[in-house]
Amino acid sequence: MGFLDLALPTGRSTAFTGLAAGGAVMLMGRLLTGVSWQWSVLIGASVTWTAGWLAARRTEDRHGA
Repeated sequence: MGFLDLALPTGRSTAFTGLAAGGAVMLMGRLLTGVSWQWSVLIGASVTWTAGWLAARRTEDRHGA
């Protein structure tokens, strides 16, 4: 299924990591740049997914799954 195959099972901590990273980037983008809201949605979603994915991979490596 394309990029959906990259998704790993996540827990609360990895989901929250993605949420926090995406929220921080969205807030910084809103306050520090003049990026249009259409682009900020794409940027925020990409950062949220990527941060959650990286956190899940790190957790997977740590637990040996």
